[in-house]
Amino acid sequence: MKKPEFVLRIVKTKETQQFSCLGEQLAEILSVIYEQTEACNWYAFDVDFNTPHSEHFFTSPFCRIDSIERLINNSKMVDQFLSGVFIAIKGEVAEWNLEHLPTTEEEEGLQHEQAVVEIRAFDTSYFEVYGLESKVKEKLKLAFLPFCQ
Repeated sequence: MKKPEFVLRIVKTKETQQFSCLGEQLAEILSVIYEQTEACNWYAFDVDFNTPHSEHFFTSPFCRIDSIERLINNSKMVDQFLSGVFIAIKGEVAEWNLEHLPTTEEEEGLQHEQAVVEIRAFDTSYFEVYGLESKVKEKLKLAFLPFCQ
C-alpha cells in the first residue's frame, strides 16, 4: 500500500444529480484529470454495477484499459457502479499479484507501488480519489466543489 498525497471524496458532480457512483460521474472525473493521466494504462478491479449486459466492458477478475478515452467511454455505458477500483499507472504494463488483487474496501492508499491515481466507487454512495499530484487534487476540487471534500 502506497501513501497518497491526497484523498478526495466526491458525492456527485452536478447539483441536479440525486444519485452517486454513476457511470457518467466517473466519466466526468476522468475527463477532469485527462491531461495528467493520458499516458497511463488504466486497470479496473472489483467492478460491480447494476447495468445489464455491461460485463464485457469490465471483465473479471480485472482488466487493463489501454487508454483513458476507452475508460471514459466504457464508464458512460454503466448506469451506476456498486463497487470498483480504477488505477492509473504510467509507463509499462503493470504486474499484479493474482492472490491479492485490489478491492474497493481496502484501507486508504494506492494499491500498487506504481499507481499515480486510484478511484474507488463505494456502494452507490461516493467516489474516493487517491493521488500523488497536487495539480490533480486542485483540478478535481475546482471542478466539483461543493460536492467533494
